[in-house]
This record gives sequence, C-alpha cells and structure tokens, in this order.
Amino acid sequence: MTGVTRSIEIQAPIDTVYGVITDYERYPEFLDHMTAAKVLRRADGVTTVGFELDLIKVFHYEIPVPRGSMTRLAGTSLPRSLDAFRRRAQALANP
Repeated sequence: MTGVTRSIEIQAPIDTVYGVITDYERYPEFLDHMTAAKVLRRADGVTTVGFELDLIKVFHYEIPVPRGSMTRLAGTSLPRSLDAFRRRAQALANP
C-alpha cells in the first residue's frame, strides 16, 4: 500500500501537544470544517469520539481511539490539520 508521510516540529512541551491532540471536544475551535466533536464513551482503554464535519454536506463519524495511541497524528485531512494542531499547541505553550 502506498502512502504519504509528513512530519512537523512543534515548539511546545510533549504534555501540551498530547493535551491538544486528546482534547477532542475542542477540535472545532481550531480545525476547519469541524462543527462538533464529542466523547461518546470511554471503556476498556478506548475513547470513542463522534465528529461532525461541514464540507459539501455534513458528515458524522465515530473514531475509536485506544489510550496511548496518539504518539503519531495521522489522518486524511493532512497537512492542514497538522498545522492547526501545531499552532494550537504552540499558542498554549507560549501565551
């Protein structure tokens, strides 16, 4: 399977970056087109998050995220999402 990888450097402590990545319900504050994000359940080390995106039409989807799996940020909305996460983490680290 082919793929694309992009790396960025974030000038913020790892705890701040991890906090931004795992604060799912704040995603609409800094991710374009995301209109809602809600933690639906936490069980057995997995957090299931529901998201709503307003693109050409409104999309709803759920993603189960195993605890500790967010050491790498990956997704279909790269690279703009990575830049948004970087800006958010750096702003929190350097108020």
